[in-house]
Amino acid sequence: MNFTQIQAGDYSNIAGQWQLSSRQAKGREMTIDNAKPLAITNDQLTSDSMTLSKAGLKDNTGLHPVNFKTVNGSLAVLLADSVATNWSVTFYPIGTSTEYGLEAGSTTNSKNVIVIWTSNMSLTDVYVQS
Repeated sequence: MNFTQIQAGDYSNIAGQWQLSSRQAKGREMTIDNAKPLAITNDQLTSDSMTLSKAGLKDNTGLHPVNFKTVNGSLAVLLADSVATNWSVTFYPIGTSTEYGLEAGSTTNSKNVIVIWTSNMSLTDVYVQS
């Protein structure tokens, strides 16, 4: 994952289909049957509820500017304005750690991971690169 490109709205280095690995709402695991994959093209990242692009994060209430924060080898995309429904998108490259335990007994990821969180039902979707 190239964080400089991602911050510039260029997703070509991670383009393709990403599968939903887990979904949690209010801290409880939910079923992921019939879940849509995360679609990433050269210029946007799209889940079933939002789209991230160079312009910002777009949800059902409009387009929002974003800020970026790098922490422990991951890149977090956070909304820059105050809104009723908050969002974050965090990129975890291979070799970094997440709290979502993709591989039992391992402390690091063997695959690239993207975590999308929204304050609506405190929903967290964990996607793994196919």
